[in-house]
Amino acid sequence: MSAVWVEDLSLDGATVGVLEYPGGFKAVCITDRLVEQYRILLSPTEDGAVSVGVSLEIFDDRPGELANFTHEKYIDCAVSDALEINDSGLFSAQSRASTASKWMLNFGLTLQLPASAVPVVRRGIELARTMAAQGKK
Repeated sequence: MSAVWVEDLSLDGATVGVLEYPGGFKAVCITDRLVEQYRILLSPTEDGAVSVGVSLEIFDDRPGELANFTHEKYIDCAVSDALEINDSGLFSAQSRASTASKWMLNFGLTLQLPASAVPVVRRGIELARTMAAQGKK
């Protein structure tokens, strides 16, 4: 049985929704609707973080063919870590490494998205943070 898609917001070619998997696991998916050029998957973790995965169009001459660029290591963003998109569409996910408190070492990614996607991505981040907070009890 595959996941069920529940759309939350669709605006200017971008959409965000929740994928509900058998067994109760849920993840937020942000993508463009027409020709899928990107997919951001935001999954809540048991410890209240949000795990970020990104798939992008891999070839200019084969529209819609995506490759997962984070399949080896998703970025796990704790509540205090950066998971945001600015007004011009620069998406950022930064995770603090487990180091001594005197060190601040972050790993992550940045991705330039169309500015029209900003409200949809912000809604996706809000949904994912809420789901993660609810899961950490």
